[in-house]
Amino acid sequence: MKPITTNKSKLSLRERIDLMLAEARKSDAYKDESLYIEITSSFIDRMRLKKISQKKLALKTKLKESYLSRIFTRDCNPTLNTLRKIAEALELEFKVEPKRSFQSFSQIENKINFIPEITKPENLWKLEGDNNEAVNLAA
Repeated sequence: MKPITTNKSKLSLRERIDLMLAEARKSDAYKDESLYIEITSSFIDRMRLKKISQKKLALKTKLKESYLSRIFTRDCNPTLNTLRKIAEALELEFKVEPKRSFQSFSQIENKINFIPEITKPENLWKLEGDNNEAVNLAA
C-alpha cells in the first residue's frame, strides 16, 4: 500500500481511517474479494430461497460437497466454469461483462460527444387490466 502523503497529525482518526479505506478499495485484492463475496452471496441467498442444501447442490452440479463448502467459505479459487455450473443449478443467469462507458474508443478518438437518449419511466410502462397491472412497453 502506498503511504498517505497528507499530514496525518492534522487529521482526525476517522479521516485517517477513511483515507486508508479509500486506498485499500483501489487494490486488486479488495476488488477481487468484493466480486467473490457478491457472487457467493447471491448463490447462498438463492439456495435459501429455493431451500436447496449444499448436498443437493452438489448432486445437481456434480461437484463434491466439500468443494462447494470451500467455495462458500472462500477457501479456494473456483473457475468461471464452476461458478457457471452453480448458477445454472440454482437457475440463475451468470454473466461476465466488461464495464462499458457511453463512449466507444473511436468516438473518444474522434472527440464525438455521445449523449444517450433517456426515455422517461412513464413512457415505458402503462397500467392495464382490472388490477392496474404494469405492462412493460419496452419489451
